[in-house]
Amino acid sequence: MRSLRTKTKSIMLVIVVVFVLSLVTMYISRGTSRSRSDAQGDYVVAKVDGQKVMRSQIDTAIRNAAENMNFEELDPKHIAEMRKSVLNNIAIYKELQKEVKAKKIVVDEQEVEEAIKNIEKSFPTKEAFMAYMNDNNIKMEDLKKELRERLAQQKLIQESTANVEVSDEEAKDFYEKTKDYFFKQPEGYDVSYARFKDENDAKKFKELVAEGTGWNEALAEVKGSLISSTEEGKTAFVSSSDFASENLKAFADLKLGEIGGPQKIGEEDYLVLMKKKYNPAKVLSYDEVSGDVKNIITNEKRQQAEQEYLSSLLEKADIQIVDEGYFNPPVEVSSDDNKPSNDNAEENASSDS
Repeated sequence: MRSLRTKTKSIMLVIVVVFVLSLVTMYISRGTSRSRSDAQGDYVVAKVDGQKVMRSQIDTAIRNAAENMNFEELDPKHIAEMRKSVLNNIAIYKELQKEVKAKKIVVDEQEVEEAIKNIEKSFPTKEAFMAYMNDNNIKMEDLKKELRERLAQQKLIQESTANVEVSDEEAKDFYEKTKDYFFKQPEGYDVSYARFKDENDAKKFKELVAEGTGWNEALAEVKGSLISSTEEGKTAFVSSSDFASENLKAFADLKLGEIGGPQKIGEEDYLVLMKKKYNPAKVLSYDEVSGDVKNIITNEKRQQAEQEYLSSLLEKADIQIVDEGYFNPPVEVSSDDNKPSNDNAEENASSDS
């Protein structure tokens, strides 16, 4: 079900998220690109609220967005679209600043500290995070100021989705229309499993369960090297096709109630597994997936509400294009455009003669 909650976004929407809502990447990109802003050949391409927007600002934003999305190459048409999108998002950003000030939205220190902790988690260690800050000449007080501003903007945008609701009728209608596509469970088994760092502990656990020791009681005997497991009375679902994989094929022929393993599935990772129940392929009932259905629709409605709100801000923004050519896609020249017309060809022929 996790994949159902992951929505495919267009390039333009991604840039909105990267440029407007990011808590760190755009700020860090400022730190790494300040030297580029005064690069030779840089010039004003637009103005927002009378303030200059430099070509280097937009180029750097596109470069960072492309790196974040792992785009190795962009065609000229997409680059032109992204330039317009970045400019629009600069305008949206400034409108958000105005709205935050007008509505007196406040972010407390605890929220800022929590955001910094979340950023630190993306680095191997706190020391690595601080080294990155130092290398990019980013001061902590400046980062906190930026985060406070971004968090306030997030609160403002979240207000635009505060009234999103999903009725039972909507959820059931969505389920009926998509159940054969989204909610079809393949043939498979309910299984109990346990993974251990130590192979001997895995063997001991298997022997205890095979001799009749309760699942949780057996786990307690070898909990020192336990990585993860199902609890007694609870199971996980594994499709029949998954039992053909390298890690699970050793369990493919297990009978119901029989315990197998240990099977090495990684470095210091040994799996013990028991098939508990066979499940034929079926469409999951609405009651089983109602929570997921409502989450899908709610997320879709929130995205739509956010985009409508950001679009309304863009309509209010004061944007002045200084260099039209910079934002326009290149003109595609067809092969026919390079051929002389019949009239010209005849003229050329007569002049040659």
